[in-house]
Amino acid sequence: MPLEVWKYPLGTAFGEGDVVPVFMPEGRVLSLQWQHGTLCIWAAVDPASARSPRKFAFFKSGRQLHGIDANKYIGTVQTMGASPVWHVFEV
Repeated sequence: MPLEVWKYPLGTAFGEGDVVPVFMPEGRVLSLQWQHGTLCIWAAVDPASARSPRKFAFFKSGRQLHGIDANKYIGTVQTMGASPVWHVFEV
């Protein structure tokens, strides 16, 4: 089955170490960016496969990555103003 690119909004407010679950088909995360004030993940997914929960954790720069596999890094995002820089990992 051909893959399709789907968008998954993650929200707007995150705390250190917060984990956001996303129900999505099997696939590969392509990008992590802000769109219209909401942080989103885009993934190439198989729309015919079953959706299962995947979890994404948020960490600020300079913080310890407790229990995180650095190979599961998704991306880094910045917000405007004095807000922190977030580094996102799949857990």
